[in-house]
Amino acid sequence: MSNLVAPNFFRALGIPLMAGRDFRSTDTDNNSPVFIVNEALAHKVFGSIDVLGKRFSTRRESGHPVWGEIVGVAGNVREARPGAEPKPEIYAPFSQRVTGAYLIVRTKPDPMAIVSAIQERVWTLDKNQPITAIKTAEAQISEINAAPRSQSLLLGIFGALGFVLALIGVYGVMSYLVAQQTREIGIRMALGADPQGILRLVISHGLKLTVAGVIIGVITSLALTRFMRSLLFGITATDPLTFAGVAVALTLVALGACYIPARRATRIDPLLALRYE
Repeated sequence: MSNLVAPNFFRALGIPLMAGRDFRSTDTDNNSPVFIVNEALAHKVFGSIDVLGKRFSTRRESGHPVWGEIVGVAGNVREARPGAEPKPEIYAPFSQRVTGAYLIVRTKPDPMAIVSAIQERVWTLDKNQPITAIKTAEAQISEINAAPRSQSLLLGIFGALGFVLALIGVYGVMSYLVAQQTREIGIRMALGADPQGILRLVISHGLKLTVAGVIIGVITSLALTRFMRSLLFGITATDPLTFAGVAVALTLVALGACYIPARRATRIDPLLALRYE
């Protein structure tokens, strides 16, 4: 099925013509059918955008195909879902009467300020023509993106809460593990161990556990990102900056969780540390 459009449709919407020409007023039913296809269709059917002059059919009459010529190649657009891949599209001249049509107007002033002038122009051609659903392109795009935007917002809130809980959990676990070593630290200090050496040993052991956990988490996240691709736009599900930021944040929190209780343990009296339960 073809999209029926008038001349200058692509210029009005800012869709580039990659090759060939736009439709003309002479492209009517009295002449040979012509088409404009998008890049997705050209690559899918012909393997490249070098398709000018090629012929194909979109309908049949009296049991025979009606062949038309490709006169242009337009850029890809996303119609409804911003994150979806562009679909193959065929455009044909708006040269036949249909029951309804969309009128697209490109203006320099506020579009809503000239609605009455557009209505008067349409009614000059056909006073019985109803005009409904007047809105700007920004409003139409906002309506289309409302559901994905709300889903992304909800996902972002849960993601932020999960991240905060992960930070709290990492800090609590690592702090608890280090605190459990207070008696061991007291024994080492009683035997003459260097406090700085003990501090480095505790932090090194904690970071090894943290790095192992981060690596496991990153691998698991990469395996599960395919379930999120449909909710993302303008960013990949495997965005390296996001993964790196989370990994660094968790590592820094774990470092603080190891350092604070270990530092506190090295400063108390070894006899008190030995009695720590």
